[in-house]
Amino acid sequence: AAVLLHKDRNEFTETITAYLADTDREYKMVSGGIDGDPSGITTTSSHISSAHNPLETIEAGLINHAGGLLDVDATAFVVLILENFASLNNRIIQKFVQVGGNLGAKWEYNYLSQILGTGTEGTAGDDVDMIKDLTDKNGLRMADDAAVQERYIRLLCEFNPLQVFPYLAAHQAYRVDSCLKLCKEYNITDAEAYLLERTGDVTGALSLILTSLEKKIGLLRPALRGFNLNPELSVSTMQYESSILQSLAEGQEVKSTLDVAIAMCERHSARHHDDQSEKLWFTLLDMCLKIYL
Repeated sequence: AAVLLHKDRNEFTETITAYLADTDREYKMVSGGIDGDPSGITTTSSHISSAHNPLETIEAGLINHAGGLLDVDATAFVVLILENFASLNNRIIQKFVQVGGNLGAKWEYNYLSQILGTGTEGTAGDDVDMIKDLTDKNGLRMADDAAVQERYIRLLCEFNPLQVFPYLAAHQAYRVDSCLKLCKEYNITDAEAYLLERTGDVTGALSLILTSLEKKIGLLRPALRGFNLNPELSVSTMQYESSILQSLAEGQEVKSTLDVAIAMCERHSARHHDDQSEKLWFTLLDMCLKIYL
């Protein structure tokens, strides 16, 4: 009721405050949305007269409530900003930095992941493409800004470490040395090895990966013994899994790390046909044999 009351009065900031304070999620989806948008953000911004709400008031309301609106629907909020208030982009990011702590960092990560990454979990591919088009249209060259890239990579290390290596491999606009320190700090081995490889230390990179692989094999062995001691589990799982390794979390970890090592050797062999390439492959083969010993 408060949402509708403030909305009818064209009280923009108060409408957002009441909307975010409403704990009735189903009510929000029914009363706030427009054209199937469950967030209600679009309705709130586009149906309030600017005569009653100067642009400064609207902008202040969006900035002050950016975190809450992001929590409701990150994609809808980012699209709203990029479509109508692109000039607020840096101020919103700065607002999250000012909030600080885990909450501010999480908001910053969720916001940047919509623009620089592939969105948060559940973001549709069409939405990702639309956001990319909007950033290009508004001339936001965030993907080419090394400082922004490195900040986002730090946030990835903190909130989504499994995506650090894929992101590094898909982008170039960052300082390798700075990101290498980050990956060491957060102990993200595959990303650290990839960056070591980029510095030219392929042997060191492979050694790092193989050390990680050896530790994971050590965790896999007891898991395999437990698997084999449970015949019912073995039979039922084998009906749905292509291999025992893939049916165990420890096995998936080993395979993932092994894939990183193989890809590294393949990249080096494609660029250099020398003794070092052969040595890398034989070193990897030696480690693979240990899996079966």
